[in-house]
Amino acid sequence: MRVIFNNGQFELDCLGLTYGYGREPTLYGGYVMRAPELFLTLEFEGDIPKILYRVSKTGYMIEHIEILPDEYYPVGLSFLYVIITRIEIDDGKSKVFMSALRMGGGHTTVFGKIKEKHCIDCGRNIHYNYVVGGMSTWVNPRTIYNLWNNELIDFYCCTCYKNHDKK
Repeated sequence: MRVIFNNGQFELDCLGLTYGYGREPTLYGGYVMRAPELFLTLEFEGDIPKILYRVSKTGYMIEHIEILPDEYYPVGLSFLYVIITRIEIDDGKSKVFMSALRMGGGHTTVFGKIKEKHCIDCGRNIHYNYVVGGMSTWVNPRTIYNLWNNELIDFYCCTCYKNHDKK
């Protein structure tokens, strides 16, 4: 998987990517979602790339990170205003933990462009990667892509799906 940041000035190869919404514990239990913020983790083999290490030490914000798809990770992602929060090096692998303040548009897969989808109950934006992550063990990626882009199929976000299931 290739990562391009700061408008193409640097290109890096990484092993894997995970991302998800930030969650904060509340005073009385449970969690509050911080919708505009996402957490990103990039995994590298061996030492952390020097440019990322320098950025983390200076505290500069990365203006733009783009994850380019390949056959193993079929989704392309674009994040704006990324801050490196910490770096871990363990067992010959390095992980860079980041906080992305905004997600850019124009998501593509190796199969083509993906549509933006919203929950049919609450209207919350649903990320394609969550659907792929949940279905990829029992549905092949091309079928998931076709289902996602089908105009006749709607989706629930996780919260509304759980609430709908209780009814």
